[in-house]
This record gives sequence, structure tokens and C-alpha cells, in this order.
Amino acid sequence: MLFIVSLAIFTIILTITENLFLAMIALFLLLIWTVIVTFFTKKWKIWQKIWIISLAFVLSLSSIFVKVYRYDKKVQTISTSTWLITENMEWPQWSYFIWTWIISDIYSYQKYIFQDGWGREYFLKSEKSYKIWDEIRLNWYVSFGYTWAKDIFNLRKQLEVFKTKPDFQSIFQYEFNYPKREMMKWYYWTIYEQNSVKNDDTETKISFIQKIRKNLQDMIISAYWETPQAWLVLGMLVWDRSQIPSDDYQTFIDSWLVHIIAVSGWNIVMIVVFLSAILFFIPFYPRNAIILLTVIVYSLICGLDSSVFRAAIMWSLSLLALFRWREIDIRRAMWTAFVIMLLVNPYFLAYDVWFLLSFSAIIWIVYFSAFVDKLNKEFAEKRAEKDSEKGVIKKSLKKEKKSFKEKFQKFIRNCAKDYIEPTLWATLWVLPIMLFFMWWTNLLWIVANFFVSPIIAIVMIYGFISTILFNILPRNIFILPEKWLIDYIYRISWTTAKFGIYLHANWAWIVYVLLILFILRVILKEISKKRSH
Repeated sequence: MLFIVSLAIFTIILTITENLFLAMIALFLLLIWTVIVTFFTKKWKIWQKIWIISLAFVLSLSSIFVKVYRYDKKVQTISTSTWLITENMEWPQWSYFIWTWIISDIYSYQKYIFQDGWGREYFLKSEKSYKIWDEIRLNWYVSFGYTWAKDIFNLRKQLEVFKTKPDFQSIFQYEFNYPKREMMKWYYWTIYEQNSVKNDDTETKISFIQKIRKNLQDMIISAYWETPQAWLVLGMLVWDRSQIPSDDYQTFIDSWLVHIIAVSGWNIVMIVVFLSAILFFIPFYPRNAIILLTVIVYSLICGLDSSVFRAAIMWSLSLLALFRWREIDIRRAMWTAFVIMLLVNPYFLAYDVWFLLSFSAIIWIVYFSAFVDKLNKEFAEKRAEKDSEKGVIKKSLKKEKKSFKEKFQKFIRNCAKDYIEPTLWATLWVLPIMLFFMWWTNLLWIVANFFVSPIIAIVMIYGFISTILFNILPRNIFILPEKWLIDYIYRISWTTAKFGIYLHANWAWIVYVLLILFILRVILKEISKKRSH
């Protein structure tokens, strides 16, 4: 755990401040703290802890350097190639570039992802309307981003920045940095369209993974036609929000239910369970290999977004463990995924809200829910002891009534234990993170989650099955239940957005929420100790 905490601390400092000297100060303070704690407790092996902290520092620094170095080298390559195209143009056209490539994704209204022939993606802003996989000849100009991280080993420059403004406060007064977010998403530039022509006569050249994604999109639209049902299923299954109208998407944002349109661990679970069921006749090892390969391909189809990336790593580790007939500890799988993701893309930790929400939810499942389940079990055992002490013989009619009452109470307790409590605590657990990035909340969202959460898994599973079988079974009968469920989600989202209770939060609010959750955690722990004694 010391390695995980140290890696997170160094990664946050290096990605937000991008200053090597601040990170070295943090390393020095952490080593001093380790020595002091070791001296007073005498429980730690001092050299082992120093080695762990130093390793975390080196890995964090290396991952940031590799990420920025690869990004910067490709930007330089792009600059060289485009200049060869535009150097003969006369002013004022000398600053404009002309490329013919495809729209690989739609980010939001009039904001697109433009992909070149080498697989590099750019954030495109345009006043025109495009669809995914449209091939266009684009005349554009560029807005360059800048990051200090490419000079992270230029000690003279880093020291000058440190002397001029030692930016300690930036760690605690976090501000959104657009160039860093572009780099995190591997978008090389933000480009602005001047003019474009759509090529309808040529066949668009796309990669193998993109062909699979395109076929899945076509299947979903064929099953549901171009309807709100198709738009939501596209978002839930392949992380394609391009078909959702801007007004509907804004409604999901205002209701704080936009998370239901994201690909997450539920999708990976659905794939594993579905393939395990239909491939039961295949021997264990080949079946496990097919499931593992499908999980990897599916995560690539969804763009390897952080939430599905985390789920793919954890499930891949679990499936690999099964080859040796072993079960992997979910805690170990979770922290392994955390380390791998930070080494691959260290900017996830500070600039990707889905990364933080995904891990906060899984941390709740792994740690906090088990603690609450223990309290519930102790409460149930004590209540059973009290009921047994009150043993009184009653008439048969009263006994039947009591039996029905007990069954009803048991049903309510199971609902509270298996659904209401996990949903409530998970919602409160991710609330500080969402407040930190968005600075406002819709309090009605906490209630709306109770009505939407149990429907999400059903919509995804049913949408996946109906997409495959819609040609076999009667469309109206087979598609109708999915339509009802999706209409229900839209109504909940619209009602939550319209009648929501909006609260604008500042940093103090976030601190208060975190403090309340911490105090609540301490109180529950003390209650558990008293009951155990």
C-alpha cells in the first residue's frame, strides 16, 4: 500500500505542476516521514520502505517522460509533414493545412474527432454536421497546446520556473488544463475548420477494430432504427454518443445521470457471463482464451476509455489466473490495474473523471461495503437472539400472520441490504469527486439513481441480445420491452433535470463532504468494535 500511495502522490505532483523540484521535495519529505515512523514504531524495515518509495518516484517520473516524449515526437512529425504540403501556399493561406481523412468519433455537438491515415486523432471544431466514418477533405488551422513536461529533465529550465514561482498551491487549487487533457486522450491538436468537402465516391479506409465497431453500430441501428432507443443502446454498448441529440444529452448532464451512457465494468461482466454460457461445450482452456481475447478486443472497440480499461485489466488478470486454476484477490487485481493504468497514462489521475469515479466505485465495493455487511450481520444476529429470548407460544392464526409479517420484513431488509444501501453509499462515495470537477450537483440525482440503477444492466444485456437476434424473432414483440425500459430512463432523466434541486459547490463544500464521510466511517468502526466486545 505504501507503494500505491507514493506512486499516486508523485504522479499528482508531476502531472499538475510538471516540476521535478517539487516532486523531489515531496520525495524528501516522504522519506523523512518514513524514517520518523520507523524510529518510533519499530515495525518497518527502513531500507525496504526507502526502496519502495524511491521506486515509486522513478516509475512515476519515467511514465510521465515516456508519455510526453512520445506525444511531442508525433506532434513534431505532424508539423513536418503538414509543412511539406503547405509551404508553397501564399499568404494568408500559409498557416492553413489541407488533409483528407475520416471522422472517427463525435465528441459532442459540432465537436468531432478527426483521424488521419496514421491513426493519430485530433479534436476538430466545426460548424458543419458530420457522421462517424465520413471521409472529408478538410481545410483547417491549428491551435497548439503546450506543456512543461517535455522539459522535465531540463534541470536549468525547471529550476528557473521553480525559483520564479514555486507552485505549491496548484496541487490544492486544481484548475482544468485543456492541453494536458488533450495529451491524456492522445488528441494531438485542436483544429478549426475553415472549409471542407465530403467524399462520397471513395470507400473509407478504416482499421480492423474500427470495422468491428462500425458493424456493431450498423447492427444496433438496424435493430432499433434511428430512434432514441438506438441512441441509448449505442452509448451503453459501444460508447458511441454521436447519435444522441444535444438536447437529450444535456438533459442527462443536468440530471447527473450521464454515467448510464458510459461503458463500464458492467459491459465486461455481460460479455464474460454471456460467452461462458454459450461456449459451455468448448473445453476449459480454449473457452477461457476466447473470453480473454474478446474482452481485450471489446475494450479496444470502446476506445480503451479509462473505466472500461480498468475493468478489462481486472478481468484479464482474473481469466489469466484461471489458467492455473487459481482465484485472484479482487484487492490485488484492483491495485494492479491502478498501477498499470498510471504507468501507461499518468495523466489519468488528475485529468480523467471517469478514472476516478471508476476506482472510487470499486473501492466502495471492495472495502466499505464489506464493512457495512459485517455491521448488518452483527445486528441481525443480536436481533435473532432477542427474538429467541421472547419465545411465546401463540395461536395458529397469529402465527401465520407473524410468519407473513416476518417474510415481508425479511424482503424489505434484503432490498435495503442488496440494493438501497449499496446504491446510497456508492452515490455518496463518488459525490465529492463529481463536485470537485463540476462544482455543482443536482441533489435529486441521489434519488433518481435508485430508480435507474437496476434498469441499466437489463437494458445493456437485453440490448446486446436483441441486436443479435432481431432478425430471428418478431421485431415488434422482441424490441418492445427494450423500448419501454429506455423510455422509462428518458422520463426519469427528464424529470430529474426539470425538477432538480441544484446546488453550486465550492472547495469548502467538497472538504465538508469528505470530512462527513470520514467521521461516519470512524463512527461505524467504533460501533463495530463495541459490538465485537
